[in-house]
Amino acid sequence: MENQTRNGATLSSHDLLSLVESTRAEISAKRADLKSLVAEIKRVKQEESVAKKAVEMAEASRKFSGLWIEAIESGMTEREVISLQNLDTKLRVVGEMFGVTAGRAREIRMKAERKMRHPKRHDLARKLGLSVRLFIDDDNREL
Repeated sequence: MENQTRNGATLSSHDLLSLVESTRAEISAKRADLKSLVAEIKRVKQEESVAKKAVEMAEASRKFSGLWIEAIESGMTEREVISLQNLDTKLRVVGEMFGVTAGRAREIRMKAERKMRHPKRHDLARKLGLSVRLFIDDDNREL
């Protein structure tokens, strides 16, 4: 059993052992290549995810009209303004835009609504069409 045949040729144990070792080396090299390829794919997917979030945030910031800029200048954060702009959007989606949970997105939205109820922002809330949602009547009082 010292000699084996391969494709009609006789191989000694030493030749067979070296063939197995070279095959192992090839498999190991291909496995390393595969691991690096998987790591590269993960990195690209992460970059795509970051780029997608950046695009979403850029689109959201482009939506800032003069009134929304006025809201930011009056002391509201960009997150609060975006959450008010997206009142019809589910909190889970808004949270994904910010990279936070839906619960945290709800907290941001509630704080933004509370800020808009402040008397100095009543006119701005009315111009933005938020007065009904924030329960502000025409006499600048909360209902």
